[in-house]
Amino acid sequence: MLVRMTLYLVGMIIADLWKEDIKKEVEKLRNLLYHNNSKLIYESQSSKNFWLENNKEYPYLSKLALVLSNINSSSAFIERFFSICGIVQDKRKMNITQDLFITRCLLRANIKILNELREIKKQ
Repeated sequence: MLVRMTLYLVGMIIADLWKEDIKKEVEKLRNLLYHNNSKLIYESQSSKNFWLENNKEYPYLSKLALVLSNINSSSAFIERFFSICGIVQDKRKMNITQDLFITRCLLRANIKILNELREIKKQ
């Protein structure tokens, strides 16, 4: 689902309406990297900082870079979530509705955060 959402966002960014602007940004960035690559590598703390610092000069590319850099590179989260879903739906709870099942899975997956919020609220 995350990949689909990312592809959808990428598709929106590369829409025909912005094609010329994106081409200009790509060419500008290509020239910058060609002429100042070693200087950029030395000065930049991280790619995230580079895009945050240059988001006015490269608005479309910086949005795209930040979306792409936030894609989770491992499947550990989804594996944990599937495990939680298996615990939530056992043999005794086979007749629950889909909405109730999803709600229970999300609550179970986020129980630690919910408990922390409850403790903060008490203080």
